[in-house]
Amino acid sequence: MFNLIKTALACLAVSAAGAAAVRAADLTRYENPEFGIAGMVPVDFSAWTEMKDGKGRIYQTPDGRATVAIHGGTIPAGAMDQYKEFTRGAFVGNGGSVTYEANGDDWFVLSGV
Repeated sequence: MFNLIKTALACLAVSAAGAAAVRAADLTRYENPEFGIAGMVPVDFSAWTEMKDGKGRIYQTPDGRATVAIHGGTIPAGAMDQYKEFTRGAFVGNGGSVTYEANGDDWFVLSGV
């Protein structure tokens, strides 16, 4: 048996001096109805690439310093915690630092810089 997973990984590199509040009007919505996932992405982020499996999209700032990845998929039942830790390991292993996380039975979010 497989569980549907919904993940959003946001890796935003923002300087403290340049950080400004993002208004809802400054966001665009990405949605993948196959997996029931959606996310709001700043309008100045471009759709850098579709994920190879077609289950999500990666957005990037024009300078390439910040990335937002939104994707869904399936994993074996009972493996959500392992997949979350695998994702965290890949993020941290590439120099990231997790600053926010949330999860439910069939989804999780990791965010950081």
